[in-house]
Amino acid sequence: MYSSQIGRVCIGILMLIGILDLPYGYYSFLRWAVFLCMIFIVVVDSSKGFGNLTIPHVIIGLLFNPLFPVFLDKSY
Repeated sequence: MYSSQIGRVCIGILMLIGILDLPYGYYSFLRWAVFLCMIFIVVVDSSKGFGNLTIPHVIIGLLFNPLFPVFLDKSY
């Protein structure tokens, strides 16, 4: 299994855990984990020539970036 696939699985599990009602600290950790993993995935996949999913990973990384957070409203 490629290292980027392991990262995708780990982030998926962390995001599924994020569905639960957890303290705010977990969601801060989740932002950092997703952001760093997306950077890692983009670098590894582009160096191996797997550039077909680079744009979605960059977008996900930007949405989850902890330095300049993007806040999305819940409008019902």
